[in-house]
Amino acid sequence: MPSNMNKLSIKAWQWGLYDFANSLANIAVSFYFTLWFVENLKGTEAGISIVVAIVTILLLCSLPQIGARADHHGHHARLLTILTGGTIVTLCALAFAAFSIKEPSLWSSLLILGIYGVFQYLYQSSVSVYTSLLRFVGTIGSNEEVRVAGVGNAMGQLGNVIGLLVALPVATTFGRPAAFLSGAILFLLFVLPALRWIRKLETKALVAPAPIKFIAAWKELRRSPDVFHYLVGYYLFADAVLTLQLFLTLYLTIVAKLSDSAKTLIMAAALLVAVAGAMLAKYIVRRMSVKKAIETSILFWAILLTLFALVSHPILFIIITLLNGFAFGVLFSLSQAYYSTLVPPEQQGRYFGIYTIFERASSLLGPLLWSVVIIAFSSYGEWRYRLAVLSLAFLVLLSLAFIRKVKDSSVAEQQ
Repeated sequence: MPSNMNKLSIKAWQWGLYDFANSLANIAVSFYFTLWFVENLKGTEAGISIVVAIVTILLLCSLPQIGARADHHGHHARLLTILTGGTIVTLCALAFAAFSIKEPSLWSSLLILGIYGVFQYLYQSSVSVYTSLLRFVGTIGSNEEVRVAGVGNAMGQLGNVIGLLVALPVATTFGRPAAFLSGAILFLLFVLPALRWIRKLETKALVAPAPIKFIAAWKELRRSPDVFHYLVGYYLFADAVLTLQLFLTLYLTIVAKLSDSAKTLIMAAALLVAVAGAMLAKYIVRRMSVKKAIETSILFWAILLTLFALVSHPILFIIITLLNGFAFGVLFSLSQAYYSTLVPPEQQGRYFGIYTIFERASSLLGPLLWSVVIIAFSSYGEWRYRLAVLSLAFLVLLSLAFIRKVKDSSVAEQQ
């Protein structure tokens, strides 16, 4: 048994290396793109929201097909390599295009938004394929997937921290677009050994049905009430995460009035706490079911978001930001593992495609809700941003109503 656990630990860390690598690139875009586009290129938040919505629709139509084909042919590793390569090339293109712009204009904004959209599509598609490979690392139906997902999430947050710390001096010295290029280079360096190991996984073709059409996929999902209710709940709290991630740097600039250096240090600390949360997830489920742990994390996070929107004292702001990181680490580690126990083992690729769709579909509602609140309360100064965060806290709390409808018996018995 100890030997098996050691082997699982090694495989978990190997598995997490990809999460670490892609986080090095994604954090550079998440942290600097909105700031650079709005402040330097004189673009608008609405333009970013529109592009994200278009990408979401494209993912909505294509990810179930991509996942189903990967299941049917067993080409998960090959597909992941192609999508990863495309992501790196597109991120380099984003950096070079940004540096080539001398004066802000409509056409330059459209060019940048177009490249940004391609990056988001390729990145989210690669994450979907990567996540569907979880079943080849741990044993589905046991707590092994919690351990593996926790390690992967922790390494992803560690990648975010290192990516932020590397990007800060690069962006300060050469300009914010340089952070995109440094993220792409780091991604390439660390993803090569990760992909080499992933290619060794036994991803044989499964006895899975041929890819189904979009409408049929959703009809099939409706016949699985536990999966459907969980995904709606996941949609709502992922909505809050992705929207806050999209506009967080602006919020910290306008409300908290932090410099790039201060934002980097606080976010890096919060991400390190998220690493701890991800690693502690496996111990939390020893005392309660995975579903109960998810429900508790959601409630805790809704309270923290509410406080995040209301406090002003620097010390309280830092403490709540760190606790938000912890809740995020726990919740998303448990989420992947729990979902893998709800769906058929032979159709993980297809259903994780739908899982990513629900995650990305939140980009339709979340930025829209944020923008409506900002516009409706435009005369309230910084409070319009605080109210926008409160609206996200409401979405997180609302997700509980759907998560509670999922039968806890769907989860494997705790060891």
